[in-house]
Amino acid sequence: MEPIPALTGAGELLAYVPYQLGFNPSDSVVLVGFDEDDHLVVTARFDPVVPEAVNDIAHLIGQGRLRTLASAALVNYGDGEAVLLTSSVLRTALRCNGIELVHVWEVDNGTSTWAALWCCCGQCPEQRTPLTEAHLIPAAVEAVYRGCSPAPSRDDLENRCTPTQDEAQIAAEVEELWSVMEADLETGRDLELVAVHRILRGDPAALDDPVTVSRALAAVQVVGVRDGLLCWLRPDVFPPTRLSRSDRDRWRQSGELPSPNRAERAGTVHILIRWACRVPAQLSAPLWACVAASEWADGGSAVATIALDRAFEADPGCRLASLVRNCLLTGTLPGGRIDPAA
Repeated sequence: MEPIPALTGAGELLAYVPYQLGFNPSDSVVLVGFDEDDHLVVTARFDPVVPEAVNDIAHLIGQGRLRTLASAALVNYGDGEAVLLTSSVLRTALRCNGIELVHVWEVDNGTSTWAALWCCCGQCPEQRTPLTEAHLIPAAVEAVYRGCSPAPSRDDLENRCTPTQDEAQIAAEVEELWSVMEADLETGRDLELVAVHRILRGDPAALDDPVTVSRALAAVQVVGVRDGLLCWLRPDVFPPTRLSRSDRDRWRQSGELPSPNRAERAGTVHILIRWACRVPAQLSAPLWACVAASEWADGGSAVATIALDRAFEADPGCRLASLVRNCLLTGTLPGGRIDPAA
C-alpha cells in the first residue's frame, strides 16, 4: 500500500473515512485501527449486528491485521438503537482482544458534523463540530486526484457495478457469440490478448464490439492471462516475476502496454468494471476477481466486496476471489501500514 499524506486530528480523520471506504457510510459503525506508532492501518465498516454476535465479532477482530492493532476508535454513523448496539458489541469485542479503545465518535452526514461520545484525550468536542472540508485535507485531495472521490452511498456503488441496458444487450450478444466461437477460440493466444489490450487501453469501440469482448473474455479465462493482467495493473503488489516465463512472454508479445500509474488506476478499474458488465454473468468471475484484487491492493473498499459478490455469483469456486475475500476478512493488506501517522 502506498503512503497517504498525513491526517491531522480527529476532524480530518473523520472527514477522510469515506475516501477510505469509497462511499459515505450510514446506519453503521466504522472501526479505525492504529498500530503502536498511531499509524492508521485498518478501516472497517460494520452493519448493525445483534448482541449475540459479540463472539463472532471478537473472533473476527482476533484474526489477521485486526489482531495486531494497538488501539482503535469507533465511529457511529447514526444514533439509532441498532447503531448504538453495534457500537457496544464492538467495544466488547475490542476489550476481549486486548485492544485499547481510544475514542467513540458520532458523525451526522446530514449536517456534516461530528462529536465525541467518549474520549480518552479530553480534547475532542462534545458539542457538534463541522467536519473538515475535503479540499483542506491533503489525503482527500490526493484521493480525488486518483479518481477516488467517495460515492454518495453503497447503493450508488452497487448501481455503478450493474450493467446498463446497453451493456446487457452487448452481454447477450457476447453470449450468443460465445456458444458459436468457444470451440474455435484458442484461449490465451496472441489474437485474444490483443483484444484484452485494446480494452485496457480504454478503446470505446473495443468495449462496444461483442466480437472483441468475446475474444478478450476467452483470454482471461486462462489463469496465466488473468495473473498477467494483475501484474500489469499492480506490478508493485503482484510482481511479474510470479508469472511463468511463457506467460510473461505472451503478455509482452501481444503489444506494449505501460502499466497505469497511481493517478490512472481508478480509471483502469472503471474499465474492468464496464468490461465485466458487458459479458455474460456466468463467465464474469475472472474480471470481477481482478477488480476485487486491485481494490484490495489499494487497501480494500466497498467496490472490492461488491466485486467479490459478483465473482462468487458467477463462480462460487473462484480461487482468486476466495483469496481476496480471506485477505479482506482478516484485515490482511499489502505493504503494511498507511503512513504517516493519522
